[in-house]
Amino acid sequence: MLFEQAYDPIRSLKAAWDLLKRTPGTILVGVLMPVAVQYALGFVMQIVMLPMMFAMQRQGAEPNFGFLAVMIPMAVILSIVQLVFMTWIDIGVARAIRAALATGQEQIRLIFGGWDRLGTLLLARLLIGLVCLVIYGFMIVALLILGALFSTSQLSGVGVVPLLGVMFAFSAVLIYVLLGLQFVTPIVAFEDCSATAAIGRSWKIADGRRWKLIVFWLFCFVLSIAGVLACFVGLLLALPLIETMRIEAFVAMRYPKPVIAPEPESWSSSSTQAPPPMPPPLPPQT
Repeated sequence: MLFEQAYDPIRSLKAAWDLLKRTPGTILVGVLMPVAVQYALGFVMQIVMLPMMFAMQRQGAEPNFGFLAVMIPMAVILSIVQLVFMTWIDIGVARAIRAALATGQEQIRLIFGGWDRLGTLLLARLLIGLVCLVIYGFMIVALLILGALFSTSQLSGVGVVPLLGVMFAFSAVLIYVLLGLQFVTPIVAFEDCSATAAIGRSWKIADGRRWKLIVFWLFCFVLSIAGVLACFVGLLLALPLIETMRIEAFVAMRYPKPVIAPEPESWSSSSTQAPPPMPPPLPPQT
């Protein structure tokens, strides 16, 4: 399927809704379970912090280094656990959705089968995070420089416009980069490639197609807003649909034949290429 057809939001929403009706267990467990785990980890962190915060209030406003010595490692550990868990589940959910699209049957077992590509996706997400940090770093430096230049009282009001312009420019750069890297997760889940190769392939797929991707994600954003307006209960339906649309569109674009890959494929084997020409017949022997 052509990219423009695969990432047509209306078509993808219909396909995601149809899959949700056929395999509700796979979609709901794969999408809502990680959300529940995130909230559970946050709740645990709050439960641990509350007694320590009360203790700090009794001791006054002086810094409590013992509190920091406990909280910082705990926050780091919980963040690492959450990152590893979400990365592992993301691989399994992508594979489960692809298998459900091919069979029309529940594929809950595949949700928990992403260990083989966990290290690759973790490395890819680390590299993407470093790229985002570099962009944020340049933005902060630019804002500090502009803030210093327009810190005088005569130019303090005028300096707001350049500051907003810098923030808008770097936000546009960040969106441009993230749109180019949004296919990394399904590529790692489905393809036998390295982290850097997945990043390069994702960037190549998005090249020249970012406006279409913006329309796709704006549609998903409107869908999430509709879920919020439905007393937040609608998010229990909107979030699974959005995640299914994200994977379904990639599968429709990349894999025209609905088959289940028993293991990660090579990039060339999954592409839609014409078969090689048949060799010419041998001349008849005398």
